[in-house]
Amino acid sequence: GNDIYLVLLNKQHELNISKASTLGNVRIIDRAVTQLKPVKPKKLLIVILSAMLGFLFSSGIILVRNMLIKGIRQPAELEMRDIPVYAVVPLAPELTKRRRCRAIPTYQSDELLANSAPTSLAIEALRGLRTSLHFAMLKAGNNILMISGTSPGVGKSFVCSNLAVL
Repeated sequence: GNDIYLVLLNKQHELNISKASTLGNVRIIDRAVTQLKPVKPKKLLIVILSAMLGFLFSSGIILVRNMLIKGIRQPAELEMRDIPVYAVVPLAPELTKRRRCRAIPTYQSDELLANSAPTSLAIEALRGLRTSLHFAMLKAGNNILMISGTSPGVGKSFVCSNLAVL
C-alpha cells in the first residue's frame, strides 16, 4: 500500500511540474526582421557633433574668462578715460623664451637690450617713449617720473633700466 502511495505522490508532483511549465496563450504575430547591413556607429555624425560641442565649449570658456578678467586690455581704454598713453612697448623676442606648459615669457639674459640689440622693436618703442616723456616733462612742474605696473613681471625694471641707457 505504501509503494502505491509513493508512486501516486510522484505522479502528482510530475503533473504539477508539467502543468507549471506549460506555456500560456502564446502566438507568433510577426517574424523578427533582421537588418541587411550590421548596425555600426555613424562616424561622420559623431565627428561633426564633437567638433560643434568642442567649439561651443571653448567659446563658452573664452567668454567667461573675458567677463571675469577686469582690467585694461588696450591702450584705447586708457585714452577714453583721458589718461595719456605715451608708448606701447612690445615683448622683446630676443629676451624671452617660451615655457612648454604656458606661453609666459621669462627673462633670459642679464644684458640690457638697449646694448645688445639696439634695433629691437622694444627699444624703438622705448625711444618713442623717451621722446614723448621729454615733451611731457617740459609741461610738468617737476621732474618726477613714476613707472608702475599692475603685477610683478610686467616689465617695470626692463623699461626703467633700458630707458636709463637710452
